[in-house]
Amino acid sequence: STNVWGSVAEAIGGDKVNVHSVINSPDQDPHDYEATAKDKLAFSKAKIAIANGGGYDDWASKLVKSTGSKATVVDAVETSGLKKPDQDEFNEHVFFSIDSARKVAKVVESDLVKADNKATFESNLKDFESNLDDLKARAAKVGEKHASSTAVATEPVVGYLLDDMKVKNITPEEFVEQSETEAGPSTKVVHETTKLIAAKKASI
Repeated sequence: STNVWGSVAEAIGGDKVNVHSVINSPDQDPHDYEATAKDKLAFSKAKIAIANGGGYDDWASKLVKSTGSKATVVDAVETSGLKKPDQDEFNEHVFFSIDSARKVAKVVESDLVKADNKATFESNLKDFESNLDDLKARAAKVGEKHASSTAVATEPVVGYLLDDMKVKNITPEEFVEQSETEAGPSTKVVHETTKLIAAKKASI
């Protein structure tokens, strides 16, 4: 569905696969994207369809069903294991979770080796996991360098990355919940949140 997960498929598949990402621009919001006829054609021909899931790109899963595609569907949120049953509030931006990217990569690799080029895909997965290990180590070093750091975020997007850096997210729950609505956070909640920065309770 997006080039974030497309890049994972490219890392594992290399030049043995053709990857088509519907959304390539950060200016496009996957939440309210409307699929085109070209998108439907791409999904109908796909062998593997990677969707973020969790309400982030519902149109992607619908396309697989509506086009009669026989593609193996990889749902990143389900694969991540981060969403608990009956969990109401959930940060669906699992692409910021290094461990989730690793899990998705493993599923993609296991699907690809069923076709051919097993040695290539296994080697590519190993290289990708090595890069993720380096990334996770770098994230940990940020946390070590800035021990006891706290952060306020205007969007819940980077929540998982803050976790990997061991940076405590002190953004008020009300602000997070309201920022996800069309109206946005109330003046009162914005004021309370900015006070955390002004009073230097949030270091990031």
